[in-house]
Amino acid sequence: RERFADRYTIEEHRDAFDYLYLQSDLAELPGKRYHAKRNHIHAFEKQNEWEFRPLTEETKEDFLLCADRWYEENEDRMDRFLRCEQKGIAAMMRHRETLGIRGGAIYVKGQVVAFTMGSPLGGEIMDIHVEKALRDYAGAYALINREFAKTLSGFRYINREDDMGAEGLRKAKLSYHPALLLPKYFCKAKETL
Repeated sequence: RERFADRYTIEEHRDAFDYLYLQSDLAELPGKRYHAKRNHIHAFEKQNEWEFRPLTEETKEDFLLCADRWYEENEDRMDRFLRCEQKGIAAMMRHRETLGIRGGAIYVKGQVVAFTMGSPLGGEIMDIHVEKALRDYAGAYALINREFAKTLSGFRYINREDDMGAEGLRKAKLSYHPALLLPKYFCKAKETL
């Protein structure tokens, strides 16, 4: 604002704010404020025998199969953004080494029912690009979030990116108690005479 306010209008864009969480909070879900998240995980564990596996050359096809199933389950709400996201997942897999993509999955009966993928931003932030869980596995989102966070002990923060203005997504992201909401802005050049 100090350097460019005379040439640009600058507006805060809440829908694009990034949600940053302490890695330790997401890995441990400590205290009373995470009680509901722990309950979701316990409910999942009561109904399923599961295991967590990292993204590797051997597991990448399992991740893609789960992604395909998730998009099939959500065909009724597919729009251009979800179609781009679907293509982005495939691109991340093809170039995961170059992009530094890391991930993890929850397996039940040999199949992935939830997965997440992200990449490091600098030295202390892991940026989560995608997280998906199949509809029939209540609590899987909370579980994959916690289990992947446990693998990120070398990072101080986990950036779970923006909510795109989607009310349900905003509510879900706020329920994890972000340590910081990182503001974003629209900057538009002022017309000059």
